[in-house]
Amino acid sequence: MNYYFAYGSNINEQQMRKRCPESKLFGKGFLCDYQLDFTISDPERWGGGGCADVVSMPGGKVWGLIYEMGDKDEISLDNAEGSRYRKIYKEIDIGNGKKIKAFLYEVIDKAPFKKPSNKYLRNIKNGALEHKFNEEYINFLLEIDTID
Repeated sequence: MNYYFAYGSNINEQQMRKRCPESKLFGKGFLCDYQLDFTISDPERWGGGGCADVVSMPGGKVWGLIYEMGDKDEISLDNAEGSRYRKIYKEIDIGNGKKIKAFLYEVIDKAPFKKPSNKYLRNIKNGALEHKFNEEYINFLLEIDTID
């Protein structure tokens, strides 16, 4: 069993059930020394708006959901993320001083900030609110400008 850290549209549990039906939600956590950014666009799925990425930033935090996942679902997720993202392994803080190692995806060829579509960002905001992410992080999400 592997752990996957979802910080973008995959924090939408419905989307994850479609992509990875055997995965199980483990909980929430955050990636230290990174910041959420939108450094790639996806015109087919998200109307040309920017899609989520993590970029190095000392002192930053990216909140997300952690899923337990078997090999079959991991392969499915690799295919869904495509060739524009690479898989990386990082320590994810799950609270009370505990950390787990999880994989996540980062954009390979990062571009400057691209405004996400309202639909895409709403997916992330709704997940953050539903799972009671840190208030500071939710406020950060609420301030992100969208293309529509």
